[in-house]
Amino acid sequence: MGGTTRGKKGQLSAEMLILLAVILAVVLLVANSMLSAGKTASSVASGSANKTFEEICRSTGTCTACTTDSDCSGIQSGRCINSVCQ
Repeated sequence: MGGTTRGKKGQLSAEMLILLAVILAVVLLVANSMLSAGKTASSVASGSANKTFEEICRSTGTCTACTTDSDCSGIQSGRCINSVCQ
């Protein structure tokens, strides 16, 4: 009887390890999926914000196009952000 109990203990432990590995794999897949979705959402939000800012600049006529900070000397903060002097 004692030998049978030990065999079951070892078997149960192996089954638990397999179950743990499966759960860990599922968690990693979900985390990877969420990370990918977050990156996509971030880029969409950033693009939308840039378009909104550019539209506000065009409608108010207060924007000055630039490529470097030196293009913005003497204008507001003197910094070129998203191709517009700030």
